[in-house]
Amino acid sequence: MEQQQFYDRFTSEMGTAENLDLQGPSHDAAFKKWWARFERLGASPGTWRELAEILGKVDVRSVLEYVQAPTLVLHRRGDRISDVGQGRAIAERIPGARFVQLEGDDHIPILADSDAIVDEIEEFLTGARSTPEPDRMLATVLFTDIVGSTKRAAERRTVTELGQRSSELSCFWPVGKRARTCLSEACDDAGGVVDRFGRFGRQPWVFRMRHISSDGHRFAHSLGT
Repeated sequence: MEQQQFYDRFTSEMGTAENLDLQGPSHDAAFKKWWARFERLGASPGTWRELAEILGKVDVRSVLEYVQAPTLVLHRRGDRISDVGQGRAIAERIPGARFVQLEGDDHIPILADSDAIVDEIEEFLTGARSTPEPDRMLATVLFTDIVGSTKRAAERRTVTELGQRSSELSCFWPVGKRARTCLSEACDDAGGVVDRFGRFGRQPWVFRMRHISSDGHRFAHSLGT
């Protein structure tokens, strides 16, 4: 789109976010609502028109060669407002500038893959990209069920009802010792002692305890059935 055409549309639609089909085609309904409010709070329609006129007359090409600070130029390949060639031309005129072409067609940097922009800036400033800390933990899940209740319930109820039966109990602990303590106390309260098959009293229960990591990998069984 020609620059003047964009500015004409930009100022006429200000406050409605209708121009997001150019500035941010990957937007959703929630972002459009937020962006329209942002436009209205940013300036009055008259001020936006004045700003568009000023930006349309700015030409910095003659001073780019005098830039001495390390420079990073980022540009998305399919930008619908500024052609990627413009970003490349700016980088070529700045001594030692680094040009990075990113995927996407959003002009607004916070849309689409904004992490790619942050990664490039981080590497440019620090010399390296940070690696996310893994979020893992060892946990224990205790599952109890009256022996045979699942089979009997299946004969009487639909599948959607099975998850609501009172014969089951699932618990989660970040520390395995707490799970074993709870199991022992549950057996005492029920008036029985669990044997090696996980059965106690007149009501046979099955106890299963599994150690799992936060990413879903099972490590070991601490109690059989």
